[in-house]
Amino acid sequence: MVSAYQVREVVAGFVQRANLDDFVMEFSKLSFDIRNNGDPQAIEMAKNVEDQLALLHVGHLSPAELREKFRGLLRPRWTEIKVLHSSPSAWNSGSRIGITFPLLETMSDPMELQLQFQIV
Repeated sequence: MVSAYQVREVVAGFVQRANLDDFVMEFSKLSFDIRNNGDPQAIEMAKNVEDQLALLHVGHLSPAELREKFRGLLRPRWTEIKVLHSSPSAWNSGSRIGITFPLLETMSDPMELQLQFQIV
């Protein structure tokens, strides 16, 4: 199954290297039949990429503008912040609280960054 992470990796490769021909070949291989073998987030991201490629093809975007659009797709989007420990005793000296930040809303395998703060 194709994940949104895999789609992001191909898009990131284009943003970094700016080789449109290589990107189109790589993206085509990855996105072929994605509606049947991709997770919902990968399908949505591939549709967005295809829309931008269509705009490039008809002359409404330059390759540089396409790269900028794709940079926007790669920016992390914060979706929630959860306090894992919120009892009043968590605020005492030496106590720890944990906060979870989902890093990217488009990832099929959600990565979370666990931060712990020690209150001194």
